[in-house]
Amino acid sequence: LGRHAGCLSDENPTTTLPQIICTTGFGDRRVAVHENYIAVWDKNRQKRPFKITTNAIEARIDRDGRLLLILPEEGGVQVLDARTGRVHFDAGEDTADTPKMEVGGPVVAIALPAGGLRWYELKQNKVFSLDWVEEFSVSGSGTWLTVTTPQGGVKVLDPATGESAIPDPFVDPEERTLLTAFVNRSPQLLTFTESGHLYHYDLAPSVTDDVAAKPTHILTIHVPVDALWGITGGKYAALRLQDEETQTASIITIDISTKEVIAETNGLLPYVTVDPETGNPIEPAIGNAIAEYNPDGSEKTIYRALPNRQWICFSADGSENTSTSR
Repeated sequence: LGRHAGCLSDENPTTTLPQIICTTGFGDRRVAVHENYIAVWDKNRQKRPFKITTNAIEARIDRDGRLLLILPEEGGVQVLDARTGRVHFDAGEDTADTPKMEVGGPVVAIALPAGGLRWYELKQNKVFSLDWVEEFSVSGSGTWLTVTTPQGGVKVLDPATGESAIPDPFVDPEERTLLTAFVNRSPQLLTFTESGHLYHYDLAPSVTDDVAAKPTHILTIHVPVDALWGITGGKYAALRLQDEETQTASIITIDISTKEVIAETNGLLPYVTVDPETGNPIEPAIGNAIAEYNPDGSEKTIYRALPNRQWICFSADGSENTSTSR
């Protein structure tokens, strides 16, 4: 039953979920995309899997477990009810093959392959688009949306209006921002620049005093970084590094206050993700499972789909959390 065990199967393939294509997670929830089935795990218990209309290759879930975004093999991004699988809406063919999609609270944001950004504010039933946006991120509550300008600057918008929510954070004119990420549950922002600099912004004074936030330099990284997460509590940042030679990824965890790398997990799949609530890397594993690691790379939890729609969840020492039939 361990991570490196072979795939489990039975004589009747209709009772076995297809192999996992991709995973994601936020807080208490983990999501496994089994080709055209999706299984949402809530507090180590797998909910009844639901069928979708086509195979999906990427997924995102909001921190409250209400909305689920899927990117199908063919067609545009779909927004689902994460509890039932009901399709709220299809974002359209022009979102097919999007390089990035995020959801926070009532806000769904999608990078358009042709360039620019579209976002949906579902609470007020509004749709916005900006054709000049280079990069974006949505806060966990959906209160704020960052966008980067063609010049590499950063703006923090109110997704409900499309207007600036606070004064623009200060960005050195010599720098060009490539990645942004809000710190989960905190008015803090992380940015990563083309020159390899990781910066931290405290946005609270921008809210209370209407002043532009100034960056604190955290670290310089001399290898490609393609994803960034701000972890709950505001103490840590997680970055994903790609190793082109081995075709694997690493997740490094940085202490924002000490400005040091304190943990690293290597040899991961290139599309590994990180739970912004815990900082734990999450990826598909052999045997139709989700593998979750501690930031130091030690195995934390395995979530496995079994034949006959059963499942099992167990910790690194092999102790079983629970198992049942659905």
